[in-house]
Amino acid sequence: MKALLALFLTVFPLAAQFSNLATDDTGSRVRFSSALRLRGTQQSQFRKIFMADALSNVRLVAQVTSGDSYAILIDPEVSGDASVLVYTAYYDCSPAQSHCGVVDYTNGVISTANGTLTLPGNFHLSRNGRYVARENYAYFGPTGQFEIIDLTSLKKRSVPVDNLQEIIGGGRQVTSQGAVLAFTDVLWLFQPDGTAQLVPSAFPTPPRYSSASARAAVDDSGTNIVYQQTGTPCAIDLTGASDSVLPTTLVQSDQPCVMQTLSADGTTVLFISSANFDGSNAAGLPECWLVDTASKAIRSIGHDLAGIAEATLSGDGNVVWMVTMAGRLMRIERSTGVAQEVISRTAIVDQPNPFFHFPMTAAPGALVHLTGRGLAAQSAISTLPLATTVGGVQLLADGQPLPLLSVAPAGIVFQVPWDMKGTHTLTLAPTQSPFEEMFSRILEIHPSVPEFWWTIIGSPVIAHQDFHGLVTATDPAHPDEILHLYLTGLGGVTPAVRTGEAAPLAPLSVMTGPVYVFWEGELPIYFRTSAKVLFAGLAPGLVGLEQIEVQVPHVAPQQLGVLVYSSSGATGASFPVAP
Repeated sequence: MKALLALFLTVFPLAAQFSNLATDDTGSRVRFSSALRLRGTQQSQFRKIFMADALSNVRLVAQVTSGDSYAILIDPEVSGDASVLVYTAYYDCSPAQSHCGVVDYTNGVISTANGTLTLPGNFHLSRNGRYVARENYAYFGPTGQFEIIDLTSLKKRSVPVDNLQEIIGGGRQVTSQGAVLAFTDVLWLFQPDGTAQLVPSAFPTPPRYSSASARAAVDDSGTNIVYQQTGTPCAIDLTGASDSVLPTTLVQSDQPCVMQTLSADGTTVLFISSANFDGSNAAGLPECWLVDTASKAIRSIGHDLAGIAEATLSGDGNVVWMVTMAGRLMRIERSTGVAQEVISRTAIVDQPNPFFHFPMTAAPGALVHLTGRGLAAQSAISTLPLATTVGGVQLLADGQPLPLLSVAPAGIVFQVPWDMKGTHTLTLAPTQSPFEEMFSRILEIHPSVPEFWWTIIGSPVIAHQDFHGLVTATDPAHPDEILHLYLTGLGGVTPAVRTGEAAPLAPLSVMTGPVYVFWEGELPIYFRTSAKVLFAGLAPGLVGLEQIEVQVPHVAPQQLGVLVYSSSGATGASFPVAP
């Protein structure tokens, strides 16, 4: 049963609250996008562009103004000397806005010492700050098109391209001579003189608008090109824009990886992977790695107890900026390996709807999984009943600590006290972050709010009759087998159990209210049939979980639906059954 509990409480990490990192040649500063606001300010609630330096100074660079029709600022890129900044401004298409559906729903913004230039589309910037490539703008013609703008003269050159998909991510795509790396059905390097060179690569075209896995970058001279193969867990290759160049594999692993940046001289690639290349990542967390493009040697450059969400490499290859899964912004000098915390852990709670903030609902005694980012520095599981502090984290309801079962950067599992009633506000103790934590959820207590408990892969927690494991696709249920369904939130039990304590084996605590179970057939019949409930009560040895025992029908479809009804709610799931 302890193994089952550990499986229940494991949480996948989510995206970081500081994203789209961009730094200069020396790594002295980093720009990023975030929806957070600095403490004591009235900054926009939407994504803005910030800058942080090695002295932990953080300031706002760009945000929505009162007369601005844009709301979401993302994807900053900065020149090597930090004199030019580009970013993308998206329209806010929330239900409260009326300007959705206009032709130019994105604008690229170029900010220089000589002023600001705004044009429809997205921008990619060269390291010397002279050239930008503009894409994703309204254009009516027989082919696709992007545009190269020389910022010194403001001259523009259109580049019509058959089968143009888009200019990809993963580092610089524009050289200091104005060449642009883009992909059609394959990778091409489009030269300033109007010619184009095919890039020898094993780079299959991903589906349009889903190129998050399509990542490639070119060095400052246009000589070295690195790209991440799609369709494999991890394969990063080195190539060039010449027919005589043969791609060589720099990184290959059966663990996922994401290429982040290429140094200006093309000698170093930064990537994130959960693989254990040098024996330093036994935990299998996503961590930062550097690979030398000449020797193919891989070395770790940053480990964190929560894992790394995103990183970027300075142009000279000497500084790495990274955001951890716990919402910390870190800076690492490559020569020393010393990690400096620039922004401390910053907590964000997930909202089911960012505009309406619906309350959470739960029943007394139920387990609740609260998700977010930066909720804890690392994962930890409570070993004591009624533990209100786990891994240094406390969750408060109207200022009173709640019993915790587990904490992780992306989730907290807590138990609703059996005597809790009414409506409450959930908060965390504030951190030392310069940003205000976006952490406040309303919790409403109802007599029963049944919910199946789920594994980390999204399957209902249903144990086999002999408890040898969970019902899965590789170990399905069998006709006539008695199954143990695990739920939470069915309501009151008798005899009562104290908050934070595991349910006893004797006497068993059974549900005081009615519990009904129905089987759901498969189409085209789709009739619901009642199931006899053999037991409904607290799961012995576990905290806050109910166990319902029912028998699989003698004749059942290979995917059987099950519905559980309580006095004031219902929940459903499905599971595989052997033929």
